[in-house]
Amino acid sequence: MTTSTASPSSNVGAEGQLTDDQRQVLRDWLTDQLTIQRERVQQATIDFEALADSDSAVDRELGREELDAALEAVVELQDALQRLEAGKYGVCVDCGKAIPFERMEAIPEADRCIGCAAAW
Repeated sequence: MTTSTASPSSNVGAEGQLTDDQRQVLRDWLTDQLTIQRERVQQATIDFEALADSDSAVDRELGREELDAALEAVVELQDALQRLEAGKYGVCVDCGKAIPFERMEAIPEADRCIGCAAAW
């Protein structure tokens, strides 16, 4: 994740809202991760297609799992960027409360607060 000179958690705005600096740090990180995951999807697709003729069902299954994980990561990151642009980023999709910046910093694609994530 990109780091700023000031501690992002030290300048959280009122009511848990993200500051412009925090929003930019998270946007940059999400965008970087999206690029990485898209490259991972491309490589996993190539690898999976190469396994199509493999006699090993285990290898094919592992290849499919890698591709599925990469695709899921892309979707989660795209969703997080959409929430960020729509002004809904950092708000729990279940309870509607603000997700602490520390959680967003640790798991930027998180869409649930810790309590709701644990219950989910």
